[in-house]
Amino acid sequence: MDLCAIEAADVHRTWRANHQKEYDPRTLSLLDRAEAVDEARRRIALEQPKQLRAQLEALMKNQAIDLWIAPGATGPAPLGIGSTGSGLLNGPWTNAGLPTVSLPAALRCRK
Repeated sequence: MDLCAIEAADVHRTWRANHQKEYDPRTLSLLDRAEAVDEARRRIALEQPKQLRAQLEALMKNQAIDLWIAPGATGPAPLGIGSTGSGLLNGPWTNAGLPTVSLPAALRCRK
């Protein structure tokens, strides 16, 4: 979450300064988290994705893997716009900066 906070704060710095009241409190909390990250943790957070990507790409090359297939979510998308659901299964790919494609595999049944 340090990396997410750091990158979000960098992207939103100017806009937040001019539109603070329009932000959701959860977003503000994430942006504020970046301020609590010290320089050592910041360096690690920014370097770690590069290392993970290099490791995954080396593994792909060594094992002749062209792509990874993995579930995109732990369950169906939640109703409404309050949440997109768990990002747990997307974390490694997002962290490594690898491109992803999500394909629906089933229809959600509505009651």
